[in-house]
Amino acid sequence: MEELFEEFTHKYSNDMDKEAHKSDEQRSVRNPVLFVFLGDKVIEASKKIYLHITKTIDNGDGILFFNIFSEKKFEGNNVFNFNIQYDKEDFKNLRKNIYDKLYCDDEILINLNKEIVKIKNKILEHGEEFSSFEKINIDVVTRADDELNVLVPELTILIKTKLMQHFLITACDLYTLVETKIQDENDEFHRGALAVSFFKEMKIFQSNNFNYEKEIEVFDGNRKLAVKWSKQIFELVYVLSDVNKKGIVTKNSLEENYNIISYISFIKNRKINSESYYDIKNKIYDDNIFKRNISDESGELTLATAGLAVIKRPNSAVSMAVLSCVYEDMFNTLKDTSEIKETDVLLKLKLDEEAVNKEIENLIPRDKSVEDMMAIMTVSSRVEGGRVTIKEAERELYDDMCKKFYEANFEKYASNKLSGVNFRKEISEDIEKISKDPTLGVYAAYLCTKDDEIIDTLNERIKEYEISIKKLQSEIDEIYESEIKRPPFLKAVLGKGEITRNIKNQIFNGVYLRKIEMLKMQLNCTYLKNCMEELSNLNTFFSKLIEKLIVTKEKIDGYTLELIKENDNYIGQNIREYYESIVKEKLSKLKEKFGKRFYFNQEFVGSVYDVIKTGIDEMLYKLQDICLKYILTENEFSMAFEDELSERTNISTAAYNREISTKDEIFKNLCTILENNSIPKAFIIDYNVTKYEEKYFFGDYSSDFIKYVYNFDKESKSCEIGYIHERRATGIEKLTLMGGFKIKDLIYYKNSIKYYEEALKEGYKLHGEV
Repeated sequence: MEELFEEFTHKYSNDMDKEAHKSDEQRSVRNPVLFVFLGDKVIEASKKIYLHITKTIDNGDGILFFNIFSEKKFEGNNVFNFNIQYDKEDFKNLRKNIYDKLYCDDEILINLNKEIVKIKNKILEHGEEFSSFEKINIDVVTRADDELNVLVPELTILIKTKLMQHFLITACDLYTLVETKIQDENDEFHRGALAVSFFKEMKIFQSNNFNYEKEIEVFDGNRKLAVKWSKQIFELVYVLSDVNKKGIVTKNSLEENYNIISYISFIKNRKINSESYYDIKNKIYDDNIFKRNISDESGELTLATAGLAVIKRPNSAVSMAVLSCVYEDMFNTLKDTSEIKETDVLLKLKLDEEAVNKEIENLIPRDKSVEDMMAIMTVSSRVEGGRVTIKEAERELYDDMCKKFYEANFEKYASNKLSGVNFRKEISEDIEKISKDPTLGVYAAYLCTKDDEIIDTLNERIKEYEISIKKLQSEIDEIYESEIKRPPFLKAVLGKGEITRNIKNQIFNGVYLRKIEMLKMQLNCTYLKNCMEELSNLNTFFSKLIEKLIVTKEKIDGYTLELIKENDNYIGQNIREYYESIVKEKLSKLKEKFGKRFYFNQEFVGSVYDVIKTGIDEMLYKLQDICLKYILTENEFSMAFEDELSERTNISTAAYNREISTKDEIFKNLCTILENNSIPKAFIIDYNVTKYEEKYFFGDYSSDFIKYVYNFDKESKSCEIGYIHERRATGIEKLTLMGGFKIKDLIYYKNSIKYYEEALKEGYKLHGEV
């Protein structure tokens, strides 16, 4: 279900971005870009950066992605994958084995060269999409503890060598991701040792006197050419950790780092639109200036990191809050309009006395009656003298033929007919009619199956029948035990036929007529009990349906709350309260136009019963359509970010007797949020580090918000401040770049060096060249 919610919120957010940014200046890159992802541990980075680039960069479909992996690959347009297999069980020799395999396995080198040529040709195909084709930017992304990064120098140099055949400049940056989250102690040991190995190699291939010469450029057959390199491989090396400079692991920290890589890549290579207004005092990002300002006089490798804050209207949380309100209103409408009178329930379920009696009459044979029983042949023509009861008289006249006739033609017949009644089908069909009735619905059906008054009424009728049955049985017993009345002797002699007719009348009209009536009552009881049993079974079914509706509401609310929590407390405040009142107003208009129960019209949700039977997702899709077509398209959902936040911030001021927040106060709070959320993502020992920082805002400088934020930071003069002017309607982003620290300043490196040293003592081969 979360996937369904995610799909809905993404669609709304994307639609809002498109709508809000119709007149926005599209982001474009000036030169071609190639992202190289090295190792299985950066597969998620590959996916996220790919999605971000293709979604936000106008000519992003000309940017290429190269994944080098052993297990996991990622498919996509302009995505290339290259597999390097190695023995993962040999922990002690992982990095050494990978390194040796590259140089010893000609097939790997041949295929690698071929893949790079394919990438180069693909880049050339997209040449017209870029304003400049003299330079290419290469961004290499790996994780410090991924064993495949032992090949960073070889792979990067080979790629650069191939691309230098067509590009005058190949600018290359390295992004090293650090994850400190540990599963177990062994995991911590191995990961720490691997990470330190890579950091130590980084010092080597980023030193001024680095030299490389190996035969790694391979052509068909055994033809190999030496590739030479005699300077640092990368212009800048970034370290992005899940722990920020303050030692805090923020939620979605790794994903934040993936976005940071996208933003850094863009700021280095963005295409500047001449129509955009630029303040002459504005700080424009310059890669060379930043590199110079973070460099160390001794020439020792210095690293860079970054932090990113993105503030905009929380569209995902807003859309889920709207869905939550609509769902709740639909459910309440379902309940509030589902009341049905007891008499109406009985009529609709055909359980009123008239309907049930009619059904019972159908169980009694139409072609058999008490009159038919009178035609039964007697076994004796007279009843012996003396005191004789009706029961004895029946036995003398008919033996057990009357009893057998009754049992065969009435009891068994009725029993067979009753057993042929499909109570489940009949009750289910009646309940289903109620479920599908647009004026009643599934909740009404649920109430019908659980209504205590209905059950009490049916039980009361059963009790009444049981009392009547006992009464009839008592009457029958009394008649059977009564003596036949004999006339005086002379009349008896002259009227023997009259005596027999009198006895037969008492037997059939006195006993068996009552037995038939009693049978009808017994059938009535059985019929009602079977119906009640099926109602109970259906109640279990409908209770599950209603429970499903309740659980879905809880899931919607839970997911909404999670999305709200993902925002800063200030940005996410009052979302539910603010939009609830708006949604109620919009729903009232819909009810005026389409009717109070408009949800259950076919053009909206339709029969909840029918929809929910195919799965709750189908109903949610229909409710989402209502949100997208009739509510989220309203003007209240298209306000500028700062205006919407101001309205939402002040919604509860009257209730809590608080003063209204001014625009200046709101902007000041947003400045604080931007600063706190853009803290650089590297946990370092900084008391002896000379750090250099630059901060950039992305947004429309003509807006009050970005002017305020830009000037607010500029007044502090703690670092270089600039802005990337883009004509955009909503939101603002802040990118903080920081550099000047060294590998030894990383607390992760400091904590892991002991694992590296111990691993060497234990015979681990942690480097390609020992």
